[in-house]
Amino acid sequence: MKQVIIEKTIELDHIYQRIDHLSCKKQANTTALSEGLQCTGTIDITGTGYLDQHEVPIHESIDLSIFAPFSKLSDTEQFDVQMRSYDLKFDQNLLHCTFVFDVYGVEEKKQDNDEASLDDLLDDRHVVNEKVRYALAYSNDTYYTLASRFGVDERILRELNHNKIINGRMLILLPCG
Repeated sequence: MKQVIIEKTIELDHIYQRIDHLSCKKQANTTALSEGLQCTGTIDITGTGYLDQHEVPIHESIDLSIFAPFSKLSDTEQFDVQMRSYDLKFDQNLLHCTFVFDVYGVEEKKQDNDEASLDDLLDDRHVVNEKVRYALAYSNDTYYTLASRFGVDERILRELNHNKIINGRMLILLPCG
């Protein structure tokens, strides 16, 4: 079992006075691909926000996609991704999220700690840059708007994300450096 920690910041639609009862639920399925197994789904965040003393339901979704190439799997039957814990911190219209996932069925490497990075689950042949960062796409984002917002080359951004169609609340890989 490996641990993967993912940190994201979500920009909420409103500036709430406060938020109560935030919770997360992972909904995902595993699919066999020609080069490995892929866990895809969503992390649904729900709660109650307060605008001018009125309760407003909050529902946010983050796309989840973890690919494990066959070369890094120790047991394909045991491959599973489970959310161990989450931490949600509210700051005006920003929601800072930290998710800890246990990934089962991947090779164990002798390390000083059991924590793994997301890079451990990437097939080296598909990595354009060794260092990456993530951004959450808005519903009207394109590769051009993301490249402009984050000051990166649009061509590299497309390559890094395999030219996938961008949807709102989708995690996008951004090159670093």
